[in-house]
Formats: sequence, structure tokens, C-alpha cells
Amino acid sequence: MICFELVEFPRIVLIGRRICDPIWEYSPCCIQNYELIFIYQGDAYFLIDDELHIAHTGDCVLLKPSQIFSAKTNPKNPCKYYIIHFQLNCPVKRIEMDFTTTQIKQAMESYDYKEMTDAFEMPHIEFKEIYLLQQCYLGIYKGTIFDILEKTIAERNQLTLSSELMITSYLCEILILLSRLAFETLNIDIAFNQGNAMPRVLQEAIFYIHYNYMKQISLQDICGHLNVSPQYLIRIFKTKLHRTPIQYINLFRISRAKELLKHTTLSIKEIACEVGIDNPYYFYRLFKKLVNMTPTEFRI
Repeated sequence: MICFELVEFPRIVLIGRRICDPIWEYSPCCIQNYELIFIYQGDAYFLIDDELHIAHTGDCVLLKPSQIFSAKTNPKNPCKYYIIHFQLNCPVKRIEMDFTTTQIKQAMESYDYKEMTDAFEMPHIEFKEIYLLQQCYLGIYKGTIFDILEKTIAERNQLTLSSELMITSYLCEILILLSRLAFETLNIDIAFNQGNAMPRVLQEAIFYIHYNYMKQISLQDICGHLNVSPQYLIRIFKTKLHRTPIQYINLFRISRAKELLKHTTLSIKEIACEVGIDNPYYFYRLFKKLVNMTPTEFRI
């Protein structure tokens, strides 16, 4: 993860969209700029500093200056992606997640002492840091970020005197949304590290669920990732959270669905897919069971 203060505008060097053929491959190289890659269809494999990253539809991958990387697409499912190269004129720090969690937690606690004297007056908040993960899934921000990327490309293609400012503002918006995704990824550690009440394996299981809930994940997937048995994981969940891992996944998916129902105009079928449930009828029944009302009733 990297962190920098957004006090100076970044500069876009390149923006575009690429469609890969089945044999597309990128030889090992070292880039000079920061690079963001957003997969909007298909799969791609990135070898970054000898670490393999597998990117699917909706994933974002960050490449940093001086990193050695190579890439290729999945021949059976060639990728299509947006790409942005940009430069930063500010110090950039590489930090570990534990340090980041503490830093964000302190910043969040400081907000409690900010009073809003008027409903329309912004409180004074000294927090300008942007946090970017090496790889993340865009989740509920996927549609928003893809729309911004399309607007950025359109602005590039119709250049006017103010286009550079507009393109820069779009990049800042994307960086802020990616930083929010990083915060959401860390929120579970902020919640469960208090008092060290939760076993590490449970923290990692919940982290995995929060990062992958929008995909088709099973108990076996989680256990394989953590290298533990299903019986052990179920026992830990029941002891600490009083529910099974699958019950937790369903609760978390429905909590995300409630946010989407409140704050978006997506259809119920689209929301079901966004939270990892392909069958809208099952989603409808699960939502009613857990919320005691239908998705339509909740939205009203």
C-alpha cells in the first residue's frame, strides 16, 4: 500500500482503453510513472516484483515507478481494460496495513470533536491522505469509476483549453474513490483489533469475505485461503460471532444490498449481482428473511 497527501494536482500522462487479443503478453519492463489498470472485461495476470496478481472484471491494479512487471491475458477470456499513467509531485510513502489502520483510526476519532455549527457549513478536517492498494475490487464503485473513465477519455478526445483541468479533476475523483475502498478494506481491522478480542484467523476470514463477497465464494474457498479445516472455521465463527461463516456472508451481502437500495437507482436484479447473488429470486427471499421486508419495501 502507498500513501500520499493530495495537496498538489497529479498530472495525467496517458489515458485510454485497450482490448487484448488472446495471445496478448507484455514483456518484463520498468515504468517511469504511476499506472492504474481497470479490468472491465476478462482476466489478466500480472507478475509484479515476482509476485503474481490475478485480475478479473472489476479489479484495479496499481503499478508504481521502478517496479518490474510483466503481464498477459487469459487466452480463454481475453481482457479489456482502462489505463491511466500519472505523475505525483509529492512525497509517496510505502506503508504496512497495521500502521495505516492506526493512522486512520486516530483520524476517525478526531472527527468526534469537530462540531458543525450550521447544517450547510463544512467542518474543518485536516485529512488529505490518499491510500492506494496494490490490487482491489471496485465493488459498489465499479459503475461510478467506469463512468468517470469514459468521461475522461471523452474529454481527452475533444480537447479544449480547460480539458487538462477537467481531466485532472476526474483523476482526483478516481483516486479518492480508490482510497475509500482502501478504508473499507481496513475497517474490519479497525473494528476487530480493539482489545485484540478476535483470533487472527477470524479477522483474516472476515477480511477475505469483505474483499470477495461480490464473487461466488464458498466455505471451501475461505478455508483454502486460510489453510484451516471447515470444522475449525465454523467453530470459531459460532464461538465469537454466534453464526456460521455462510450466515455471516449472507448478512454482509444483505447489508451491502441495503446501502445500494438506499443510495443507487440500480434494479433489484443488478443489486443482487453486485453483492454476489446470481439468482434474484433467492436474493429476494434472503433479503425478506433477514430484513423482514422485501427489497422493494425497504427502498420505499
